[in-house]
Amino acid sequence: MLTEATKCSMFQFISCCSVTFFSLFSMEQEITSEINKGTEKFLNAFTFLIVILNILIKKRLQ
Repeated sequence: MLTEATKCSMFQFISCCSVTFFSLFSMEQEITSEINKGTEKFLNAFTFLIVILNILIKKRLQ
């Protein structure tokens, strides 16, 4: 079982990853189109994982 502090720090870590992702996404807008296509696929998958992890952690905190 995870302690409340561990759950909270995991949630903060995921939130931090989300902020980092959106910073990367903003920078990604300036990348050339060839790199952009591959990066966009990666970022879409990464966004999906972040959303799923956020939902799972929020459910565990409740």
